[in-house]
Amino acid sequence: MSKMDQILETCLQAIERGDAIETVLFRYSEFADELRPILEAAVSAKNKAMFTVPPEIVRRNRAKLLQHAAEMRESHRKRSPLAIWSVPLRRIVVTLTVLAVVFASGTGLVRAASMTLPGDNLYPVKRTWEDVLILITFNSQKREFLELEQENERLEEMQELFEEDVLRLWIFLD
Repeated sequence: MSKMDQILETCLQAIERGDAIETVLFRYSEFADELRPILEAAVSAKNKAMFTVPPEIVRRNRAKLLQHAAEMRESHRKRSPLAIWSVPLRRIVVTLTVLAVVFASGTGLVRAASMTLPGDNLYPVKRTWEDVLILITFNSQKREFLELEQENERLEEMQELFEEDVLRLWIFLD
């Protein structure tokens, strides 16, 4: 901040406290010619800035504000009970939809993997689903039956792989 800015700030504060312009200018007589128009403009602007709003305008604006607030309260009260539940209801619907899509795509994937053989890309999906089935089967007889069925399926898979390899070898040797 320059020296002139500091002097101007000090003068404005003195005028704000109630000192007259002439008194302030007397203290800084070497800058009086530069300070006088600025200080007079500041005092004039301060006097013009002070105005009062007529009471009728204040009353009219207050009435408009209160009317608007009452309308907002009424519109809030008129909401239907379904509007209150709309957000949670929408969340539930979206969640159930996502679960249905995941379930449908998961079962499609398991169905596609059901005929795979060891070495195929979807074979781990098939084995994982079989493990899940055993895990969620609580009846010991049914669990044993599932395990036996899966062992037989492994044997059939090995037989198919063996037949494919024999066929490839026969084609290769021919």
